[in-house]
Amino acid sequence: MARAYQQMTLGPNESAEDFVDQLFKAIENTPQDSLKHRPLPQNPNILTFSTSSSLQHNTELWEKTCPVCRPIVRDLKVFCTPQDEQFTFRDQNIFIGWNVVFSSMASAIVTGEASAQDLDSTGDLPERHDQNEDARGSDGIVETEELQMEQRESYSGTSGEEAWDTETGDGKVIGKAAFCEFCAYFACLMFDDSMYQFSTSNDGTGDFEVHDCCCMRSMTDSKKVEKIAKKLFEYAEKFGQQAQIEFVIQPIDYDLKQQHFGRLRFQAYSRSPTISDQDLLNILGMRRELVLEVYGIPGQFSGDLPSIAHRPVSTSPEYWAGAGKEWLSTCISSHESCQSPIEGPLPSRVVEILDDENIRLVSGVHEVDSFYATLSYCWGGPQEIALTEETIAEKQNGFKITSLPATLKDAITVTRELGIKYIWIDSLCIIQDSKDDMLRELPRMAGYYANSYLTISASTIKCTFPFLSSEGICKKHPGSTIPKDLVPLRLLISPEFEVVSQKDGGTDRVGTRFSKDIMDWVLVRKEHPYFLFWEPIYKRGWTFQERVLSPRNLLFGGRLVWQCHSSQESFGGVTSWDDDASNVDHRMIGRLLVNAQNNKKKQEAPAGAETANKEQYDVWYKSVEEYTRRELSVSNDKLPAISALAQVFQDLTGDEYLAGIWRGDFLRGLLWSTYPTLTLSKPALWRAPSWSWVSNDNEVSYKGIPPPNSVSVARVLTSQVVTLSSIVPHGEIISATLEIEGPVWEFDKKVTIWLMQEENKLPGLEDTPEYRNQSIISSFSKNMKIDAGCQSWEPPDGHVFLVLLATPVKAQSNKAPDSKQEYNDSEPSGSGLGTELDSETIKDEDTKHLDEPTPNIDIDEKTRVAEPNSESSTNREGYSLSGLVLGPVVGTTHSDLKYERLARFTSIGVAICDYRDLAKVCRKLSIV
Repeated sequence: MARAYQQMTLGPNESAEDFVDQLFKAIENTPQDSLKHRPLPQNPNILTFSTSSSLQHNTELWEKTCPVCRPIVRDLKVFCTPQDEQFTFRDQNIFIGWNVVFSSMASAIVTGEASAQDLDSTGDLPERHDQNEDARGSDGIVETEELQMEQRESYSGTSGEEAWDTETGDGKVIGKAAFCEFCAYFACLMFDDSMYQFSTSNDGTGDFEVHDCCCMRSMTDSKKVEKIAKKLFEYAEKFGQQAQIEFVIQPIDYDLKQQHFGRLRFQAYSRSPTISDQDLLNILGMRRELVLEVYGIPGQFSGDLPSIAHRPVSTSPEYWAGAGKEWLSTCISSHESCQSPIEGPLPSRVVEILDDENIRLVSGVHEVDSFYATLSYCWGGPQEIALTEETIAEKQNGFKITSLPATLKDAITVTRELGIKYIWIDSLCIIQDSKDDMLRELPRMAGYYANSYLTISASTIKCTFPFLSSEGICKKHPGSTIPKDLVPLRLLISPEFEVVSQKDGGTDRVGTRFSKDIMDWVLVRKEHPYFLFWEPIYKRGWTFQERVLSPRNLLFGGRLVWQCHSSQESFGGVTSWDDDASNVDHRMIGRLLVNAQNNKKKQEAPAGAETANKEQYDVWYKSVEEYTRRELSVSNDKLPAISALAQVFQDLTGDEYLAGIWRGDFLRGLLWSTYPTLTLSKPALWRAPSWSWVSNDNEVSYKGIPPPNSVSVARVLTSQVVTLSSIVPHGEIISATLEIEGPVWEFDKKVTIWLMQEENKLPGLEDTPEYRNQSIISSFSKNMKIDAGCQSWEPPDGHVFLVLLATPVKAQSNKAPDSKQEYNDSEPSGSGLGTELDSETIKDEDTKHLDEPTPNIDIDEKTRVAEPNSESSTNREGYSLSGLVLGPVVGTTHSDLKYERLARFTSIGVAICDYRDLAKVCRKLSIV
């Protein structure tokens, strides 16, 4: 939603005091944040399959299903059998319903005998009473009338001697009855995980530990289930034996084209009237919904169901070969956006795989053109096997694969399995104790990765750890082949069968096809997003350019992941690529690089920045965001570790590189942010000027920068950087200068503090999967660790606001004539002031620089504000302002005053009528 801007002008009658008054009014009117829940569905259409006569009377079909979760088992078929491609559950307000009676669920997870009030013999839901808006509590949950439920059959599918099959995961004997794993799992999550505690971590070996679940077989070893059952019995005693919460269930990621889904949302919809608002808060905490991932099981009917989108992550270490080769073959044969590999010149040095046991270092110059692989990995410390001046002859004579650390040994195994003879590994192919060799090889790395057949990315924290190892196997119960964090749930399906023979020897029915209702299994687990940024290799700075420059990448980490210029896929598991912190579009970068290489072969890139466009600069800004999130072991590697990508980008655009910022989009490039903090982590020694993102070790964001059609209201007078070495023109720098002429404002400290707190305001709480994903990502942010929200930040005396850009917006004018103008910013973006601008295309005459002669405009007419009800009271054109907050450098005098960059601002919450008015407050500033 676009921000509502208030109109303002810097006419002769306007004073700084008036402007300050407006800002303080905005401070007083700023609304308090509160937890936002997803709106409840209005008159939801609850579907059920209970009308089928075969389901009503087929007691054998239901005898082994838990009566508490039986409605889910039965009615999930609604989502598995869509009628046509236009059938969307969300758009048509279609759900299935589930009444969770506290006493019934407590009994099911302790004794396996559900309360008789829960379901009848067919599994029908209780009659649904009128649920109108008047019955809705203050928390949004509908209050229903107390249900007069008939006495219903108890669950009699098992006895003390005939429990559910523990081998298939049907259940577990507790005392003398069966234990419903799904009900226990749901109860523990919904009624005891109200703060969204995702109990997962990556210990660096690629094994994601799950502390509260091991195929549910260890859940009862702790006291968790017992604790939840006791809590549910207490609810039943307090609110009534029939007290319940009704949940509505709906797929949240249904794909129309593929007609499948992978996740289900359980949303608390109604409750018994005996449960008050405060009671509900005590029961559910902050949450009102639970999201479960759903998986089909390979080898069973559910594994072949097209409606179930995902399969579990395999626990076998051998699975990679089949999937990797298939992805590789598809990419080479079918992807138009991916350049086919060619047998070309090898790197200066490569490792040649001689046989199963031996390798040697060879000069690529003397080898015939061939395919080669590259390795991207985390060193994790000094490399004992690294190439040095002393060991180069030894490695050229050959050495054993067993002498390599585990990561490198596995990389050799993968390379051999793919039929590739050579592999480039930096620690073995660059002389680590030769500065000259490193300076020669560093600029060549872009070509090494870009021309490789495949890059193997090993996501281990140290090269001494293997990456070809079992994943997700429970160490306490190693006999299970089900990944340890998945829980079985029964599912009613109707697969199609074909008669292939008849017992009576006849042939009249052979070839006949028919469907039959049967019970199968799916696997579920709580919302457990997989993010690439969790992978150790995605935390290292050097590996970023290695990834984006590679045409094809096979990642071995918590999952097996394929990445190329056309696709990104995971071998099993639900993916959350859109929410990932590593959200830079590698495919877009890859395609740009391919185009750059093709164009370079045809003709030399033209000088200047005229060939660059918005898409290319935005790709660079995305790249900077991901790169700065990563860590570097050596502080001065900040520029070298991205220099190969910078070189390719320069080849593409012909632009000039200035300490991480491109001259062709220089003013926008200066507007990086360290949201949500202004506390900068500076290196011990000078590395770059303050105006460059290279100067600090914070995460950098370009979110909220003005669009390219913004008007430049400042101009760069002088900008220059001096690099340490001419061999590496995009590497370390030793000095930099910048002088800008532009509009300058001086504000009181209180005003500046408020503006910066608004610019860096944290988003409000939301009970949604998207918010929870972003919360996980934010919790890993370097910037969240120090003064998030800028509550302790204070600018120095003498600080100024330098305006760089003016962006056209629709400004609201809603005051009466001669009245004080109010600043109303009721919808803070949470990631900067004015990040969602209602931008318009600027007319040609508006793109001129502000120092051109100002038109003769009647000030009174220009500042006149219409009546609130008049047509001209809305949608009046104006310009929001963006720029830098600068502080004086200590030790500089008034005659030679220099400034350093403190922060950026992307709006001051007002829109100036004519940006050319700013010419009257322009001055020159030197920024160090």
